[in-house]
Amino acid sequence: MLKHLSKWNFLVVALLSLSVFLAACGDTSTATPAPPPPSPTPTGGLTVPTGAKTTLAANYPDSTTVYISINTDTASTQIKSWQKIIEYLAQIPEVKMVTQNMDLLALAQIGTYDGDIKPWIGGELDLGLTDVNSVVNLVAGATGASGSTAAASQSSELPVLIGATVKDQAAADAFINKIGSKLVAFGLTAPTKETYKDATLYTFNLGVANLVAGLNKDKLFIGGGPALVKAAFDQDPAKSLSSKADFKTVTGKLPAENLTFSYLDYQTIVKTVTNNPQVKSALASLDTTNLDYTGSVGVAFSTAEEGFRVDAYQTLLPDKTPPAVADMLKKGKNPNKVLNALPESTLAFMNSRDAASSYNMFVSAIKSAGGASGTDFDKGIAEFEQQSGLSVQKDIVSLFGGEYGVFVTPESSNKSVPVGFGLVTEATDAAGTQAKLDKITTAIAQNAKGQVTWTSKTVGSTTFKTAAITDATSKITVTANVGIAGSYAFFSLGDDTTASLITAATGGKNFTNGANAANFTKVKAALPSDNTGYFYLDIQPVIKLATANIPAGEQATAVKNVTDKLTKLNAIGSATHQTASESQSVVYIYFPVTK
Repeated sequence: MLKHLSKWNFLVVALLSLSVFLAACGDTSTATPAPPPPSPTPTGGLTVPTGAKTTLAANYPDSTTVYISINTDTASTQIKSWQKIIEYLAQIPEVKMVTQNMDLLALAQIGTYDGDIKPWIGGELDLGLTDVNSVVNLVAGATGASGSTAAASQSSELPVLIGATVKDQAAADAFINKIGSKLVAFGLTAPTKETYKDATLYTFNLGVANLVAGLNKDKLFIGGGPALVKAAFDQDPAKSLSSKADFKTVTGKLPAENLTFSYLDYQTIVKTVTNNPQVKSALASLDTTNLDYTGSVGVAFSTAEEGFRVDAYQTLLPDKTPPAVADMLKKGKNPNKVLNALPESTLAFMNSRDAASSYNMFVSAIKSAGGASGTDFDKGIAEFEQQSGLSVQKDIVSLFGGEYGVFVTPESSNKSVPVGFGLVTEATDAAGTQAKLDKITTAIAQNAKGQVTWTSKTVGSTTFKTAAITDATSKITVTANVGIAGSYAFFSLGDDTTASLITAATGGKNFTNGANAANFTKVKAALPSDNTGYFYLDIQPVIKLATANIPAGEQATAVKNVTDKLTKLNAIGSATHQTASESQSVVYIYFPVTK
């Protein structure tokens, strides 16, 4: 009997919630209405209309700290575009196997999505944690602690509420009754029924807990008890989650059209946890002080006209922001000029600015964590400085006070290591920067015990230091290069990489105007232009380079069988817009199978 209870405890929840979304995404409808036209937003590059919509948030209390809303409208552009992505990826047998088994109802032999859920489900399925204090107290009890001083829970019911819009009450009622019949067939108790206003409440007695489903003509709510479900029908919109100020702020910054979005009231969760001595003690190893300036967080997943995107929005609390973080937030928009110094053949790069502030923030975070971490860090730095003769702050960190970037390129001249690596950073004071580079190369040579010898080399009008470095185990040799080209200091591995870097930094062909710029231009248009820097990966050239260097055999054939079916997976990029009070990030995958 316990085995059956455990099984059905999972199934009733899963079948009435998660399977709806999974099956809806797997729907095979092929009609494709035109996507809505984009509209500009203040951050420039973000051209997607914002203001994530939810009708059911008005039925959740303003105490809700976690909220997830899932688009179940299979006629929507979002779902249809997602289906195109799934259909394309399903060319890969392993992906096809997963997509064919997404319907939990069919897997459990209870029915099918098309036959049992699609007839009644509306356009929205939501899940919310309505009382975090109850969960914290439950965790405190699970630790075995006695004499908890935490505040009493608002309810003895498990505070998890699932909501769904309904377009056919009779079909939904038939589905719930079908679940009840299956319970009886497995020897469990049939659900009891009661009428509450215009809704019918079904109580499933699962032995270890009760599950209540409340249904009226346009909504279905499933919760851990009758009070929770009745409260959803009775919720005053003025005191609901939809009226909560930070919820409106967060959802207002997320795409209006999406597959799913979530909201997290981080401050309330942290305060509740830290106010409970038992839970705080149990989670002592999880230091939260470095995130005290986080307010609320929102994340949305959505399809775009030519790809897929993930948007994340976070409110920040200036009065709680550590000085090192506040210093970074004051920097404003990154000029992104360093992209003009990246080689034309760049496969991937990341750029930002003022790594000195980032380093100081890192050090501050380590030392604020308490314990021995700060002492160990200081000891490690002291040992490094003593051994190398370098000052981390004065000789290394200070090199990165301006904009910098790291990148990867093909390195065709080195068959053993077919990729090159580079780091470039602004050198506004050429003489001072050169002195620091000389000090670093000297320290490397002195500590390499004769394994590194620097010589001078000239490419074009740029003279720099170079050294051949051979790994003692693999015997693979790479060329390390250090110098200044144009207005940028650089450290690079590989002769081809260095030559193309110098060409770019001194006014020649570069990443932004070369043959490979098209994909980045497309990705860049989907990202906030007012940002702290970019991350970018040009997927197809990376695949080509990787497959060309895999030894022939079964592994190479298996990889090629997959990559040959991903020719439209072009590139991925991300960027973040920040101010003292908010942070907005976008990850965009250029994957034009949705168009």
